[in-house]
Amino acid sequence: MIDTHIQADHLSGGRSLSKATGAQDCLHNSADVSFSFTAITDEQELDLTLAFRSFLHHRQSQKRWNSILNLNRSAFVERLANGIPANPAEMLSTLRMNRGRA
Repeated sequence: MIDTHIQADHLSGGRSLSKATGAQDCLHNSADVSFSFTAITDEQELDLTLAFRSFLHHRQSQKRWNSILNLNRSAFVERLANGIPANPAEMLSTLRMNRGRA
């Protein structure tokens, strides 16, 4: 089971799915969690049953599809922050649960 990131807006079922199926719980090696997992590193290749995928933990390759990623840092932050609602009240407790720190 490969989780691309730690959820902040809902409880993840990743660890439960791994436990129920016997699958490895895989996260990027930089994941800030308090439970054991199989670390995936940048550009690591995994054999996914007749398919090979290369994992890379950055968004550099998305620049050609999303022009906002070509903005300088200041303009990027301003564009993203414009109109963002406040964090949901339960966000911190959801993050604690998903990081195994409940």
